[in-house]
Amino acid sequence: MQFIVHINCKMQISNTHTTKEDTLSEAELQQVWTKIVNYDLKKGNINREQRSAMVERDWTAVDELFEGCIISSYKPSLGSGSELGVPVMSYKGTNFRPHRIACKIGPFSRIYPKTQDKYEASHRCHCSLCYNPFHLVYESSKVNRSRYCCELFGHKDGYNCPHEPVCTNCTSI
Repeated sequence: MQFIVHINCKMQISNTHTTKEDTLSEAELQQVWTKIVNYDLKKGNINREQRSAMVERDWTAVDELFEGCIISSYKPSLGSGSELGVPVMSYKGTNFRPHRIACKIGPFSRIYPKTQDKYEASHRCHCSLCYNPFHLVYESSKVNRSRYCCELFGHKDGYNCPHEPVCTNCTSI
């Protein structure tokens, strides 16, 4: 069985070409990442072993230690285009989004690098609160928005995820 879905939605797309996360040096990126992970350790969202793997960017260990989404302890900012909002954290007076930091440093950042200014950090898991680096990839706004169909139908038999990398909830590949 094949599903054909037509969705007609009005979505606000940012005209911003560069994100604040793009302006960070590698050292600052690591500092922000460490702050994000330490905050989740403090809040009891992750344990010390998970924190260590994430700070050290040991992606093999991170993949083994986390089964699903890593939900940020930072308060979500509503009005960000997502029903749940998107977590926002502050570093040196500037607000950053943990999922964008995770996408910049995560394992897919080298396989699927941000090659255009208008690329977005896309959640393969469809959860805007998640910052699991394995669930995030840079892609165009159009492709990011098309993942909505996989959120709706990815668990149905006969549905084939058209994305690369595939959405995490798609069972028929």
